[in-house]
Amino acid sequence: MPTLRALFTMLLLGALLSGCAHEAFEAQAPAPGWAAGWVLPANSSYEFPPKTLPRKTTDPATFPAHPTRGNVPTPATVVLSPLRFAAAPGVPTYADGRPRPLAPELIAAEFPSGDECLSDLRSSGTAFQVVSEKRGVATPVAIEAPIGGVRYWTLGAGPMVSDCRLALALSKVAPELRALGISGMRFSGAYSYRMAKVGRLSLHAYGLAIDVHEVIADGKSYVVARDFAKGLPNGCAVEAPLLNRLACRLAQLRLFQELLTPDSNADHHDHLHIAIARAPE
Repeated sequence: MPTLRALFTMLLLGALLSGCAHEAFEAQAPAPGWAAGWVLPANSSYEFPPKTLPRKTTDPATFPAHPTRGNVPTPATVVLSPLRFAAAPGVPTYADGRPRPLAPELIAAEFPSGDECLSDLRSSGTAFQVVSEKRGVATPVAIEAPIGGVRYWTLGAGPMVSDCRLALALSKVAPELRALGISGMRFSGAYSYRMAKVGRLSLHAYGLAIDVHEVIADGKSYVVARDFAKGLPNGCAVEAPLLNRLACRLAQLRLFQELLTPDSNADHHDHLHIAIARAPE
C-alpha cells in the first residue's frame, strides 16, 4: 500500500504533467474563443499570439512615476500598447482589439437565404444569374456586374460564384468601400469546396467567403502582399495605409465572422479573407 509521501508525489507529478500539456496546447493554438474559423499555417514554427499583437510593456520608463516609489510597474500602472482596431465603446473585442462579429442569428436576419435573399439582391441593383447547383451552397449565384459600384474579378475566367448571402453582404458594405475610394477588388477564391486546416469545411465551401488579393482605389492598385502594413499600432488611423483602414472598417461593421489579414497568420500574408457566418440551422 503506498505511503502518504508516495501519494503526495504522484499527485504532484500529475499536476505538473497536466500543466505542461495545457501550455503546449496553448503555444500552438488560439486562445479560447478564437478557435472557430481559425486557420493555422503549415509552418510549424508559427507561434500564438503573433508577435504583432499588442503586448504589455515591460520598459519601466513607460510606467507613470509613483509619488514615493518612482517608476515601479504595479497592476494599476501597466500600460497596454495601442490597439490595431478602434472598437466602439461597449463592443466586445478579441485580444488584439478586433470587434467581435454579431451573432450568426443576427447576421442571418440581416442577410437571409433562399428566395428572400435573391429578392433583396435584385433590389440592391446587382446583376446576377441563379446557378442551378453548387455542392454545399444553399443559394448559389453568379455575379455578372459590379456589386454596389465595386467590381470583383479574378485572374481566371468566369464570374464570381458565391452564396447569395455573401453577395448581399458585399452590397451592404459597398458604400463603405466607395467611401475609401475603392472601385474594384481582385480575388483568388470565393466558392471553393475545400476543408479548412482546423478539420472542418471552410466557409469557402459554402460560398460564404472571399479572398481579396488586390484593391483598386482612385485608379491605383494596392496589393495586399505589398501594401498591407503589418503590426501597425492603429490600423484605423487616417494616416494608416488604405488596406489597413479597409480591414479596420470591415471589422468595425461586425458583419463578418472571419476577417483574416497578414497580421493574423502566415497563411494570409498575401490576402484578406472575408467571410460571413452560416445561417443557424
